[in-house]
Formats: sequence, C-alpha cells, structure tokens
Amino acid sequence: MRRIALILIAVIAVSGLFCGCGRVSASELPSQDQISKIKEEYPGVFGLDTSKGLDIVVWQLAEHDLNFALVRHRDGEYGIVDDELLELTGHKASGLSLDQLKEVLTTYDVSKDDLYVVPWQSSLSSYIPPEVAKDKDGYIRSVRDMLGI
Repeated sequence: MRRIALILIAVIAVSGLFCGCGRVSASELPSQDQISKIKEEYPGVFGLDTSKGLDIVVWQLAEHDLNFALVRHRDGEYGIVDDELLELTGHKASGLSLDQLKEVLTTYDVSKDDLYVVPWQSSLSSYIPPEVAKDKDGYIRSVRDMLGI
C-alpha cells in the first residue's frame, strides 16, 4: 500500500511539471464581455510582444489603492516615463485594478516566471508605499502573491 502511495505522489509531482502551471484553467477564464470592456478602456495592454515576458507595472495613489499597467518586458532598459503610462491608462491617474489585470493576464500564454513586477512612482501622486522604501523585494513578492503568480 505504501508503495502505491509513493508511486501516486511521484506521478502527481511529475505531472505538475507538464501541466502548464502558471497558466489559468479554462474554468477561471473571464467572459469575452469582461475582456471587451477592459479592452475599450485600456487597449494598450493587449497584444503585447511576450517574447521576453511582460512587466506588470504597479503604483499606488494612496495606501490601499493599487493600480496596474502591463507592458512588454524591458529587461533592464527601464525608465518607464509618465507619458507612456499615462497613454496606456488613457491619461488617468489610475490604471487597471487587480481583478482587471488578472483578467488581462488570461489572454496571454506567458509563464509565471516571465511576469515581472515593477513598482513605479507616478508623477500624479506623492504617495510612496512604505513597503517599497523598506523592502522592495518583499513588496514585489506581496504583489505576486496577490496576483497568484
């Protein structure tokens, strides 16, 4: 009996390597209507080049006010400028909500390992999350946890 249990555990572990982990299952996909509404408001976050991955840009306008944008991975060539993010957000201070970003991410076939969280300081707000100043890596991990990546 113990041998069967060990074989079953091994099969489950190996199948996890090939299951497309990091991707959303069909039962979790948002409706086409939800995606269309987001696409109307934030068209620039769709159809991005994913060859190097995607950057999830996160900023806060207040303590519990997380905002997101999605751009192609910059791989160190940073300097996201306010104009570019304002263009992506339709010249509003706010960006995608957490739920909207999760829905947008379902439209991409990108591994969790190719999604990079990039904290950004918006010029439209003087708020800097204390977590970013104290522990940027911890802040990034907490955002990844919120997103389930």
